[in-house]
Amino acid sequence: MNEDAIVVEPVVTAEKLASLLAVGCELPMLDFKQVVDLDEHSELVELAKDVAALRSCGGYLAIGVNDEGEAIGLDEVSAAKFDEANLRQKLEKFLHPTNLIAARHKTDGKHVVLIYVPRHPLGFTVVKVLGEYTKPGGGQKIVLRPGDVFVRHGTSSERWAEGDVEALLRPRDNALRESHRAEFAATVAAIQSGAQGQSIASGPVQSLVWQLDQASFDGAVVELLRRADLVPIRLFLVRTPGEARASANRGDRDELNTILDRLVSLAAIALTLGHAELEHDVTEALANIYEASAIVSYPVSDAEPVRSQFVWLDVLARVVALGGLAVVMKEWGTVRALALQSAPDNSYASWLRHGLTHAARANIFPTTASGKPEQGALIPLARRVAHRLPALRPYAPDDDRYDPTPGADIAPIDPVLDSLCAFDALAALVVMADLPSDRFDDHHYYPSFGHYYSTRSEPYWARVLKDPTMRDVLLPDVDDEMLGRAMSTVARVAHTVVQGGWGLWDVEDNTVMKFIQDWRREDAERRGSE
Repeated sequence: MNEDAIVVEPVVTAEKLASLLAVGCELPMLDFKQVVDLDEHSELVELAKDVAALRSCGGYLAIGVNDEGEAIGLDEVSAAKFDEANLRQKLEKFLHPTNLIAARHKTDGKHVVLIYVPRHPLGFTVVKVLGEYTKPGGGQKIVLRPGDVFVRHGTSSERWAEGDVEALLRPRDNALRESHRAEFAATVAAIQSGAQGQSIASGPVQSLVWQLDQASFDGAVVELLRRADLVPIRLFLVRTPGEARASANRGDRDELNTILDRLVSLAAIALTLGHAELEHDVTEALANIYEASAIVSYPVSDAEPVRSQFVWLDVLARVVALGGLAVVMKEWGTVRALALQSAPDNSYASWLRHGLTHAARANIFPTTASGKPEQGALIPLARRVAHRLPALRPYAPDDDRYDPTPGADIAPIDPVLDSLCAFDALAALVVMADLPSDRFDDHHYYPSFGHYYSTRSEPYWARVLKDPTMRDVLLPDVDDEMLGRAMSTVARVAHTVVQGGWGLWDVEDNTVMKFIQDWRREDAERRGSE
């Protein structure tokens, strides 16, 4: 039987177990164990050695099976110990984090455990600590030493030798070469897009249209700004809101979203290149599209117009994405302008609250694969926009590492997500601090950032308190009393924003905590003296 008899894939189903047992013998990528008791130190150490060796090639461990692939079975107590979390915790005493998966099955009424061990990205794993035990006849057996690397030699797990190094590193080297080829291809494509942009920029003034593909559009805008030729851009901004309204009236939401993508990309490029006035004009165009959707539309075809709630949500997803870029660029005036854009209904303090509320009432937010509403309100939508449009994340060109699909795991470090949370947290302060006393209540802003850990947004609150220049631009004429009232209120709501329990967000920064506590104490004293 050769190694090709088994295909290594990350599944531990009963069907996969049956196919592995049918092989009938051990292979470099398949190891059988009759008995392993995870509470027995000697057996755990030996198992750790086999797992370390399998990480050099990827493969399976079947426990409760003899060398011929026959199910011998573990007792129920021993099998239960192979809970995935428990198994990882025990192995990580000796090995660096192990992303294995495990499952317990019954074969012919016998308990068998199947473990999948993925190949380490480097091609090997390094032992962390000493692993030894006392042999039955006396004396110590050293199985693992710090710095050891184990590989599979046939069906044995052994320390690597010089001859193993090239074979272990070859897949990684091939992957690196393929990655370099992909990067080179991307560079060539970027050059070609730039050339296309130059060609468009050199053409008639009507050449800048939303129908261009995204890369050509972005390249043309950059080239026009480099040449200081704003005429095609101004004409584009005059035409586009009307074209967006026409798309909405025809019921063509896809076309509407394409137009919105081109507009927000234009704003992002302008913001990045320091054209604040142009970015402001694009925001005005987005606001015109937003406001027009509140007016009754008359269809220009038999199709139903795009519902206003969808238009508002689509616009705001791009506004928040643009706000995230403004935070990274430290354009605090843009953050303020995006937050305070008025809503068609004067009962709302900002279009951010207006659109979010109407979208929630219309039940149009995306859902996860399980059918549950996606958490995070506007932020996940903005994250997908930023993920799709490179102009919105020039500071994070490798955003493809992060999966923005509904319900996907969130990486601990995600610069785009952090910027969006920061914008939302700053926008909340801007809106709330701008409210007159007779209109102030906690319903005027929904803190979408409260669905994420405070480390993604709270540092920017601390910066507001420490950086007078930032505060003067972001919150002009806002004294400590007004800011304290806004910050205290938003912090309280953000902490409880997750439905059915406490949120992930909490005040942790000492500067922010002291500022809020001081304001609450002074506010209590003021109320007591009245």
